[in-house]
Amino acid sequence: GMSVMAFSWGMANVIAPTVGGLLAEPCIAYPAYFPVGSWQHQMFSHETGSPYALPSLFVFVFGFVVAIPMVIIWLPETSPVTLCDVLHGRCSRDKAAYTHLEEEIDDDKKEEHVHDSTPVKSVTAASDDVEEEDVVVPIPTYWEMVTARDSGTALGTLALLCPSWITYQEMFPLFCKAKPEQGGIGFTAYQIGTAMTISGVVMVIYQPLVFPKLQRHFGNVRCYRYGSMSFNILLLVFPFSHFLWDQEHLLWAWICFQRVWEVATATAMWMPSFIMIMNTALPEYQGRMQGLAGE
Repeated sequence: GMSVMAFSWGMANVIAPTVGGLLAEPCIAYPAYFPVGSWQHQMFSHETGSPYALPSLFVFVFGFVVAIPMVIIWLPETSPVTLCDVLHGRCSRDKAAYTHLEEEIDDDKKEEHVHDSTPVKSVTAASDDVEEEDVVVPIPTYWEMVTARDSGTALGTLALLCPSWITYQEMFPLFCKAKPEQGGIGFTAYQIGTAMTISGVVMVIYQPLVFPKLQRHFGNVRCYRYGSMSFNILLLVFPFSHFLWDQEHLLWAWICFQRVWEVATATAMWMPSFIMIMNTALPEYQGRMQGLAGE
């Protein structure tokens, strides 16, 4: 499941930089479609408009026309309200949720009756039993999950990863855009999109096909250790790409290697850290743990 999610993320990393690179600065890239004096030129040119508004407009249209309606209309809720949540006042007393849960309890009891030839309890009695069982298992607070040894360690390591990874992700396109005299490599918007697309292609191949085998062989902890150490080395060496700015072929070879390095090491950090977080929580609390990790 984590590999499928990573595959979707990788596809987005392929599509998004490509769209950004192709649509950025359209008056320069496509002068025939954005002639001087037209409303298109006034809206998207450097002189009178915003040269980077077109990719932003594309994302806006995609989100409101495609993504959001799909989520609202077709995405089902897979985490039904439990009686424990209702009893602890963490959600409203939804009758539909009660009915849904009682039907599941009733179906489970009927299956037990068929296999074991035991009397079937009434739905009301079964619901009472579930209420009594759930009440004695309180949902942990955020503070309890953070201070617990296993879950706190897993959450803490993930929190340490976020600043370095986010900094690298944000600084890479800025470094590529900066001129050589400013310490960058002077890439155009199209070249930056191409460079970022490389990591998306690698991610689509590496995360679902290669990493699961490495994770099973080395284990979560060792993958995390190797990935975090290698990623920090990457943070140290990637600015030295500046010295290759005037050697195009060698620079692109280094950029490709660097993007592969980034995907391999980041995957070795993120995937095991999320798995370790999920492994330290009881099944009924895993969603709460994952939400805390995202925060």
